[in-house]
Amino acid sequence: GTTSVVTTDSNGVPITIHFYRPTAATIGVQITLTRLSTWVTANETIIANAVANYLNTQIAIGGDVIVSDLYAIANVPGTSAAGSFKIAAS
Repeated sequence: GTTSVVTTDSNGVPITIHFYRPTAATIGVQITLTRLSTWVTANETIIANAVANYLNTQIAIGGDVIVSDLYAIANVPGTSAAGSFKIAAS
């Protein structure tokens, strides 16, 4: 790893432990969707905010971003955007 610390083992012998510190990573999300007849432009903001909020608050450092979870979040149940579009598989 890029970081190291010296500690002592159970016999009092110093040993160096190497490890990596987590670093922030930018995550980009692109959603391709088909607008249905109930679509309104404000839905873009609703969807973007829902996905960003999920990524910023629900994914721990080192956590996995699961695509199917993003589909569920992007479908924004309980909002005016729900049911106004279909997400394309990619």
